[in-house]
Amino acid sequence: MAYDKWSNLDEASKSLWDQLTEQAKSTILGYSPSNSNKGFQPRPHFNKTPFRAQAHLHEISAYDYLVNFHDAEAPSITTEVIVSPEPEVIPMEQEIETRLINATKSISRPRLPPGDVRRVMSKTSQRSANTALLEYKVSFQQSLNRVCSLIDRGANGGVAGEDVRIIFKTNRSVDIKGMDNHHVNDISIGTVGGVVNTQRGKIIAIMHQYALLGKGSSIHSAAQLEWYKSDVNDKSIHVPGGLRRIKTLEGYIIPLAIENGLAQIDNYPFTNENFDTLPHVILTSELEWDPSVLDHSYNDMSE
Repeated sequence: MAYDKWSNLDEASKSLWDQLTEQAKSTILGYSPSNSNKGFQPRPHFNKTPFRAQAHLHEISAYDYLVNFHDAEAPSITTEVIVSPEPEVIPMEQEIETRLINATKSISRPRLPPGDVRRVMSKTSQRSANTALLEYKVSFQQSLNRVCSLIDRGANGGVAGEDVRIIFKTNRSVDIKGMDNHHVNDISIGTVGGVVNTQRGKIIAIMHQYALLGKGSSIHSAAQLEWYKSDVNDKSIHVPGGLRRIKTLEGYIIPLAIENGLAQIDNYPFTNENFDTLPHVILTSELEWDPSVLDHSYNDMSE
């Protein structure tokens, strides 16, 4: 009988077992007759691999195990050092455009301030460009080479001059028509920004869908601003109802100056630090601007 079984018996059972003959014990334990004359041969009570094979296996690596037990030859280890290339210097316009585009493509985008322009930039546009001729009409001799940008009731689209900074360009273009049929053709359309003062401090005014002329002072179309729900009051305080200010959707109030009967905004191009620290306030829609959305004929006066 195995020792572990024997040790589990009480003293009376052990005494009875000792009184049995070897033949009886073999019969009880199921030994064959051929082995019965050899006496009681207890079976081993455990069967495990030699101590060395598993003693500290959990304390060594798989590599050491192979070397010690299978005469494995240690492989040579080659360390490859990868040196990152020097960062590429990117112009501000391209840097901002890349940051804006990457922010919009990200599925899990970082949390941005509520007024940051990157919160409202759309993903890759699925809209088809309008192939019809797009033309902005402005009053050139009233706006070029001025210190401040102009709020123009006679303009049907915004024109970016030297007093703003380009953020990015679209693949659309526009023809600009001034007085005396003066034309500037195939001007790119894009988004620009400029620093302006408000009752809450300085902000970066973001203007989408502007013609990127890049000369003189900018021209802001009152109609385009109002289509984005900005309240444009370009009247002098010397006339009834005059407030000379623009009130944005967010409640920012941009003061206007009136000079020679013309409403103007005092703005200037933003710096990199301005772009990262000042609130971004949208003044015009990112959607493709079509001035004809405001059309209203005489026959519709009853509506």
